[in-house]
Amino acid sequence: MTPSDMEAALCAHLAQLTAYPIAWEDVTFTPDLARPYLRVDNLPAGSVAAGIGEDAMNRAAGIFQVMACTATGEGTGLAGQMADQVEALFRRGLALPASDGFVRVDKPPSRGRAIHTDTWSYLPISISYYGYCNP
Repeated sequence: MTPSDMEAALCAHLAQLTAYPIAWEDVTFTPDLARPYLRVDNLPAGSVAAGIGEDAMNRAAGIFQVMACTATGEGTGLAGQMADQVEALFRRGLALPASDGFVRVDKPPSRGRAIHTDTWSYLPISISYYGYCNP
């Protein structure tokens, strides 16, 4: 398994949430103020050797961050409901098949403080994950 395999598994799992459009990393997306959406940012946190020796697997970890994006001025209710759905999808203990291994969610998803601009409000949901990759 590679870090790219891990990211692909996380994205495929999020794609099951079909209630909202998703702005994927490095894919053209034009938001519409009339339609809330989710935005994805994968934040790899590096790898460490998971054992002793040159052939030991690497433990790769990161944060799969999903932003619930809603129009500014509409309150926090909808963003909170969107976050509830994402959190339910990525519960602690989830193991997603990825290539020849699994990506695991090792902590409950956590919400950050909302970020507000003139037009959009962004509620970050951080999903901590790890997996074992080939050296």
